[in-house]
Amino acid sequence: MLKQILLVVLLSIIAVFFSHQLNQVLNLMVSLHQVLAHTVGNIFAGGKLGYFIREVVALLLPALFVAAIIELLMRLLKQDSTRCAVYGLWTTWVVLLVLIGLR
Repeated sequence: MLKQILLVVLLSIIAVFFSHQLNQVLNLMVSLHQVLAHTVGNIFAGGKLGYFIREVVALLLPALFVAAIIELLMRLLKQDSTRCAVYGLWTTWVVLLVLIGLR
């Protein structure tokens, strides 16, 4: 438990120290979502179903991309499949979902 608290404190200090860069990364994630939504919107027809599909795909693709990159790096480095990709997928998805909700 103490390790968890120390980790949260350390990550909070790092986040405050690199807040400008963190803000740029979060803005990049939102911009990527908007570009994907626009691109996928050109594929699907308008209407409620088209909007629904566009938003779902635009929310899933960045998370899947991050998970694929993590999995590729872990396979190259450790020659083994790990659960890091799943954690990366969920973390990216939750962060993107919160950012879209705050938009």
